[in-house]
Amino acid sequence: SSTPPTDITPPPETPSDSVIDRVDVTTWAYDRVEGDTYVADNTGAKQIEVFWKSFAGADQIRSGCTSTVRIDGPGTSESKDSSNCDSYNPGTYLKARSPGVHTVTVTVRQDGQPEITTQRTVTVLPHR
Repeated sequence: SSTPPTDITPPPETPSDSVIDRVDVTTWAYDRVEGDTYVADNTGAKQIEVFWKSFAGADQIRSGCTSTVRIDGPGTSESKDSSNCDSYNPGTYLKARSPGVHTVTVTVRQDGQPEITTQRTVTVLPHR
């Protein structure tokens, strides 16, 4: 008589294991003063690259969601949609149209879950 094979397949990942609970956002542009502060180009505007990654606990989530990145500030209101959970390499470019304090907002949507939104304040100093 033979013994039936033992099923050693791990149980499928439960949805709660991959629910995004945080989004890390960073910015980059030429002429960085420090942190998220940059000097405007000679036009008074600044092209800013926004990077973000979505996480469930310590694990990065790379699929199954969509994102919107937006910048609002003096004379500036622009948003771009992404069919990804992140925009890391390359980032997504947004334009601050004039010096001042701008808010960069990244919203990540995952089916059946509340939206996760993270904001960063970006300061564009006048061109010297």
